Amino acid sequence: MREEGAIPITSLNPTRHLAEGGEHRVELSEDRERVMKHTKGGLFGFVPASDAQSHIVLKAASPVEYMERQAAQEKLFPTDLRLEGSHPEEFGGLTYSQKFITGIHPDAGEVRDFMGKNGFKKVDDAIVFNPTLTGSTWFHPRANIAVGDARTVNFIKTPDGRIFPFDLLVVHAPPGSAFYEALLRGIE
Repeated sequence: MREEGAIPITSLNPTRHLAEGGEHRVELSEDRERVMKHTKGGLFGFVPASDAQSHIVLKAASPVEYMERQAAQEKLFPTDLRLEGSHPEEFGGLTYSQKFITGIHPDAGEVRDFMGKNGFKKVDDAIVFNPTLTGSTWFHPRANIAVGDARTVNFIKTPDGRIFPFDLLVVHAPPGSAFYEALLRGIE
C-alpha cells in the first residue's frame, strides 16, 4: 500500500539521472524536489559486519537489513527519507526517496567534526578490511551504532553550513556480539 502523497515509481529517466553507485541508481523526481534511489540488480546494498578474525567487513544486506539501515539513518540524521515501494520487475529491488538538498560535499575535516559532534568515534583502519569502509567507519559506543561509508561524497554541506549525510551504512551493534567487540577494540 502506498503512502498518501508518495511519488510514483517510474522508469529511469535519462534527463533526470544524477548518479549510479555500487548500491543505487539515482535520479531526480519529476518535480525535482526529491532524489529517487533505486536499489540495483536485485541487491539490497551492504551492511558492516565482523568476520571470524574480528575484522570489520561488508556483507550483502537482505531486504530487511537494508530497510533497517535506512530507518536507522533517518532516525539519526533526518532527511525525510521515505520508502516509495518495491520494483522487482523493473529495477530488481526497492525505491527510497529523500528531499533534494542543494550544496557541496564537505571536506574530510568537516565530516570528522560532524561525526565527532554526534558522539561517534573513528574506528582504527587496522581492523577494517574493505576499501569502502577504510577511513570511513565510525562507532557510537553509548548508542551501540556503527556507521560505515562515511566518506565526503556521502555528505552535503548546505550554503548555510549545515551538513546532511546520506547513503551511510548505519547498523546496530548488539553489545556482546563479535561485531560490537571488534568495534569497541577499534576505538580504544
